[in-house]
Amino acid sequence: MKRNFILVTALLASCLFSFGQRNIDMKLVDKALNTKQMRATRNDIAPSRILYTVVDGEVLLNYNDTFSYDEYEYYLSQVLTKFEDLGTWYPTTLTTYQYDFNLMPTEILKQRMESDWVNDELTTIQYNGDDFMPMIEEELFQRWENNTWVNVSKNTYTYEPEVTILVRDWNGNNFENHYLYTIVAEFNNTSIMLQYWNGGAWQNQEKLNITYNDNQEIISSVTQTWDNPNWVDHEKAEYSYDGPYKLSKVTKTLASNGQWNPEKVKTITYEYDGMGSKHAIVESNYGGWEEQNTDIEMFYNEGESILYENVHEVEANYTDVTQVDEQPSSNQVSVAPNPATHSIVVNAERFTKAEVYNITGQKVMESLTPSINLNGLTAGTYFIKVYQDDNATNVQKLVVR
Repeated sequence: MKRNFILVTALLASCLFSFGQRNIDMKLVDKALNTKQMRATRNDIAPSRILYTVVDGEVLLNYNDTFSYDEYEYYLSQVLTKFEDLGTWYPTTLTTYQYDFNLMPTEILKQRMESDWVNDELTTIQYNGDDFMPMIEEELFQRWENNTWVNVSKNTYTYEPEVTILVRDWNGNNFENHYLYTIVAEFNNTSIMLQYWNGGAWQNQEKLNITYNDNQEIISSVTQTWDNPNWVDHEKAEYSYDGPYKLSKVTKTLASNGQWNPEKVKTITYEYDGMGSKHAIVESNYGGWEEQNTDIEMFYNEGESILYENVHEVEANYTDVTQVDEQPSSNQVSVAPNPATHSIVVNAERFTKAEVYNITGQKVMESLTPSINLNGLTAGTYFIKVYQDDNATNVQKLVVR
């Protein structure tokens, strides 16, 4: 694992492998520290299908995720999850991603399969408007109840002088404080403190300290819990590498009575192919089925990764999703009339698709034909992105009156 940009690696979650309930949400921390990495970059290598196994008592539960990518931009558009029962795979959930003009995710819709797909959860994400390095300002989480979206919780991010994440729960009338993350990132160390709201004040709960080598790969992490008035060691993880971006083993040890206990050890071992980590499995000296699961992070594309929480084994397949890079259009593209009132016509050779974005970068319209009806748009300034079948694109300003 390697820290990207100036802060921390894309998905720190593998640094925390909890033997019990994990309190620090590392996916949440990653969003705060690596917001720029959330942009839907078109990497050469990306997951195509991932199979994973969960130990539940003495039963092995098998799942697989199939990843779909936009045929024009090559960014992730959907993830279909299936569950195996007696040799037959059944669809369970479908997750769909929407992006803004800067290719930052703005909506994540999760649906579950009943007799058909029905709404389940919705995440809405807002950014600070900086096109160079968009940073998350707020995430709103909702669930589908009685044919409407109902608030569940909200996360608010701040970045100066240190990174914080305020987690608030909806009580039916307003959002109430629940958790507060405080994150301090330096070149060779990152500390993450989790506090909970109690009695009108923040109370310490858990802390994670992560250490990096000069290549910005994680070499160790220590989780501590608060036992007033001291932080007490709870768990450590140590990392071994076979080369750059090639994590080979993670060894995790639990503390007992202030000492690291050799009888409480888990390991994750990795196998690689030419595209990334193709297989990872958990081994534990606990001896019980209940201790055979942990968080497993699979790596690809020189440092990118995807996390699976509380699983026993993961097998990943990857694909080259770009093959032909998108190129700025060298052909003449025009939009008329501009300014427009009710409709426009896009004049472009080998036209395939057009997308209309508002001034904040949210996609508000898409058309597979060059004649586009604008009656659903309010007056204002927009951007129209035109695609052609040679993977060329052209962006123009559009004024609607």
